[in-house]
Amino acid sequence: MAQQLTWGTPDVRHLTIRYFRGSEVRRICYTIVFCLILVAAGIALSQGVWGVLMILLFLFYWHVILPAPGALNYFGVAARYLVIKNHNLPWKQRVFYLKDITAVEFASVWNVVRYIKITTRDQKTRRYIALNLRGEDWDGLKQLLSNLGLNVQR
Repeated sequence: MAQQLTWGTPDVRHLTIRYFRGSEVRRICYTIVFCLILVAAGIALSQGVWGVLMILLFLFYWHVILPAPGALNYFGVAARYLVIKNHNLPWKQRVFYLKDITAVEFASVWNVVRYIKITTRDQKTRRYIALNLRGEDWDGLKQLLSNLGLNVQR
């Protein structure tokens, strides 16, 4: 069974990690749009019919356009760990032992929404969307994980 580490684990706290953060401009734009829609939805609650339409627009944006805020993940690789963090939700982070990962699949939907699918030894699969990763970050992460001996599927 794959052991799930937390950030408070002494073995993980003081690592030298190479992060693949992606575009800061994209991250800031997604965050601003997300916050503006949240504020507009809050104001719209007191507006009757327009409020309902605003909330429907917010739900459409949340579930269809951008699976935010969970879509802004970034990735770090250390000697023995793969670290996944979120730009908008800093408390949301996962740490995997590299030896517990059986496969890493890099995929994209319509060449726009990029995600990484991680399969662990206990046959659990998790997907992490990375909208803000640029092409060179995407390729660099693939290459680094492949160099560390992981089964990387492209």
